[in-house]
Amino acid sequence: MSELSAMDLLLSAGLLAPLGAAALIGVPASLGEPLPERVVSRVSLAALTLSTLTWIAEGAAAVARGGGRHLVLAPWLTSGDYKVELSLHLDAPALVFAGLSALVCLAAARFSVHYMHRERGFSRFFGLLDLFAFAMTLLGVAGNAVLSFVGWELGGLCSALLIAFHAERPSAGLGGVRAVLTNRVGDVGFAIGLGGLYLAFGSVDWAVMEAGASRLSPGAATALALSFLLPGVVKAGLAPFTPWVGAAVEGPTPSSALFYGAIMVHAGLFLAMRAGPLLAVAPAAAAVAVILGLVTAVVATLIAKAATDVKGSLVHAGAAQLGVGFVLVGLGLTPLALWHLVGHALVRGLQMFTAPAALAQLLDRPVAAASPTLAERPRLYAWALRRFDMEALHNWLVVQPTLRIAELAARFDARGVDAASGLPVNPELSVEERPRHPHGAAHAFERRLMDKGVSEGLPRLTQTLGARLRHVEAVLASPWAALALVLLGLAVLPALGGL
Repeated sequence: MSELSAMDLLLSAGLLAPLGAAALIGVPASLGEPLPERVVSRVSLAALTLSTLTWIAEGAAAVARGGGRHLVLAPWLTSGDYKVELSLHLDAPALVFAGLSALVCLAAARFSVHYMHRERGFSRFFGLLDLFAFAMTLLGVAGNAVLSFVGWELGGLCSALLIAFHAERPSAGLGGVRAVLTNRVGDVGFAIGLGGLYLAFGSVDWAVMEAGASRLSPGAATALALSFLLPGVVKAGLAPFTPWVGAAVEGPTPSSALFYGAIMVHAGLFLAMRAGPLLAVAPAAAAVAVILGLVTAVVATLIAKAATDVKGSLVHAGAAQLGVGFVLVGLGLTPLALWHLVGHALVRGLQMFTAPAALAQLLDRPVAAASPTLAERPRLYAWALRRFDMEALHNWLVVQPTLRIAELAARFDARGVDAASGLPVNPELSVEERPRHPHGAAHAFERRLMDKGVSEGLPRLTQTLGARLRHVEAVLASPWAALALVLLGLAVLPALGGL
């Protein structure tokens, strides 16, 4: 590996600065000694400013040299002849998404200095914001799918924790749980995609996938494209996964603007753009992207028009526009989709930031009339107001399968583990009150060990060992033993001196 230049080292510093700020803010807060608000805000703003300037500078350098580059920072994982490197894939989509993420996170941090002032959990919020900034920039510029997956998971973790930021509200906790359950569906697809990349190309590097996608068979390309399309669809909140995004706006307004207005949901569209070379040789997968995008655009638009809350209306309007972005990616119009991503992220993020002041913005302005499409069709309006019952569909696809898995695990625990232990778990009874199964293997072993071994054998062994030790102590205390030790020393010392 060649020596890194000064620009490469600056690039690494810009990438890692938000992570360092998250650690500096988060560690004292987790120990119950949070830093003062002024220190927290200055550390966060400094790190995010450095990150933003770094990606702007790299973007300008890429324009000057007429293209992107693939930068290897250091070795990472090695298994035989196969290795995964800490590398950056700095093409146009990567630099645009990383720069956009850093810029919007910087704006969110500056907005939050006053918005979150004296809020309980001020340090926790900024620590998660900085960690999210690192995750999204890493997702954008990662040189391989494994690094992208690390950023993907870190971003999802920050999302769930900030949805449930106000832990005293039950709806916030439920929204966080729904986000975690739903995104695990997409993570399964991402994990399958990682294995598929290795099987297809012998590498998980994005550059290798882009160069070799055209040589794949249609079936392999379709399977691989769908595996990356699934997490993108889930993260972007396309139908039928839209309900999790609607329930995720329970967090503070700056986090809602970051996650569901500007950056997080657009990470799903960005991942679909990364899979663009696969979609180009997989018409079936491209058709899935187009169909889901069109359905989401229509359904989410109607829901947004019928919504009775500002955040709900904005988040569904955003889902509709993300549907349009998936249509563009499915049609192979990736540059246009990138422009759409940037424009929509900035506009929707601004709308989310100003959502608390929406009523003030409407003063002295006429209220827009209801959409004729909904006003003339009461049943359609009622259905849109119920969000087309997608929450029930979402429960059927995600929540109920999870519950069934939990029930199977509990049944296995009752029939297997409890039967072996002879002590079935019943939280309503104390340990003494629970019925015992004398034929349980584990219980029988426990009884033999405790009753026969510990209560009888262990005291007997202890007594025998104690008697032997007292005998040895008495021998060593005698004058003959002391004389023998002196003579032994006199005999050994000359021998040691001759060595």
